[in-house]
Amino acid sequence: MNYLKRKHMVCLEKIELENLFRAGLDERLSRKGYTFDNSENNIQKMHKIAKAAKIKDKNEIEMFIALFGLLKFYPKGSQICFVLKDNINPQKDIKSLVDLKKAIKESDLTDFGILFNKQLSEFQLKRYVEKELNIDTFSEFIKKKISHYGNNLGSTNLLILLSGGGYIDNDMFRKLNEKLKSYNFKFRAEILIYYNEENKSEVIYQVFPDLKFASVPFKLPSNQ
Repeated sequence: MNYLKRKHMVCLEKIELENLFRAGLDERLSRKGYTFDNSENNIQKMHKIAKAAKIKDKNEIEMFIALFGLLKFYPKGSQICFVLKDNINPQKDIKSLVDLKKAIKESDLTDFGILFNKQLSEFQLKRYVEKELNIDTFSEFIKKKISHYGNNLGSTNLLILLSGGGYIDNDMFRKLNEKLKSYNFKFRAEILIYYNEENKSEVIYQVFPDLKFASVPFKLPSNQ
């Protein structure tokens, strides 16, 4: 566990956060007959795990996505970071998942960060639950979220998790990129779309400012 003083963030190795996360959820899972280690290799099982563990808390959802999803796009040894409340000493005050959740600053633009090669990527996580990905509707959704922060995300990337499960036309991302550029946003952060592709790979499309693509093989928590 490291302290990033310039951002007042606590940064945890994958195994550290995983141990806190699993210890905090194992009791909830066992009552439902699930563990992280008996999962079948499909996205529906991961959703069942989340539902069984009652992962509804905002912080737990962010940890789940960062730990078992986004971290796979970064080099081995990367750390997951969280902005702390002003009075928190991470070396003394964080010993459990409950401690970590209590220590996280709720009102910050950054939900979590990934520290890699001495660089920090910061993220604001939003979920898009509509099954149909209509360009106009989706772009307005993004525009509305950004306007909530005064149309300025600074250096914090907007990460949108597609959880509706509908059909995804890859050409949509090109059109979305063109639409978003027409809004003339005045920030240097990225807008990223994250989704599972047929339980074979996990995909991130950068749709602002440029159009980029990355994917990694899909793995459930039990196989990581």
